[in-house]
Amino acid sequence: AMRTVPFWNLCATFCFTSIGIYSLTPQTVAYLIEQGLAPLDAASAVGVTGLLMPIGMIGFNWLADRGGRILSAMASYGCTMLGVGALLAFSGPQDFWLLAAFVVLFGISMGSRGPMISTLATMRFRGPHFGRIYGSITLAMGIGGALGAWLGGVAHDLTNGYTAVMAGSLGGLLLGGVPLVTEARRQTRIEARQT
Repeated sequence: AMRTVPFWNLCATFCFTSIGIYSLTPQTVAYLIEQGLAPLDAASAVGVTGLLMPIGMIGFNWLADRGGRILSAMASYGCTMLGVGALLAFSGPQDFWLLAAFVVLFGISMGSRGPMISTLATMRFRGPHFGRIYGSITLAMGIGGALGAWLGGVAHDLTNGYTAVMAGSLGGLLLGGVPLVTEARRQTRIEARQT
């Protein structure tokens, strides 16, 4: 499996997506407070993003079954990136609609790629060694999460602001989205040939 492009594409998706998510999430409450939101309101907004995660996990995978994996992957990354953009544009409590856009868009899409990656990995690597292969792919998510949290902190410390953190988050998401869309497209072609 490690000699195949799909394996490394799925690893890259997990890693870069985790960098994109975890470079931002540890910084979000502090950013919202710095923008003038009350601490309890800031923590509550971030908490609601977590509550919305299961809706997106189910919804985007429902969309993959109905509209195709490529559409679902692109919509998922698009929602997350629009959510980060809304957060970047947020400048205080008067921008409630931007905060709401961040909470909804980021929240519903935050965990949606995991099931997509699992499905693509199962289709590509099914067999007696799948557990070890998928476990190896999943290691990339942990590495990306650790690296993302560290990079987000470094970006904030070096720039004394959050713009670089959010730019890094968007960059990680973009780098994570490309290999997932590539693998979704590859699997769609394989399925078309088999029918």
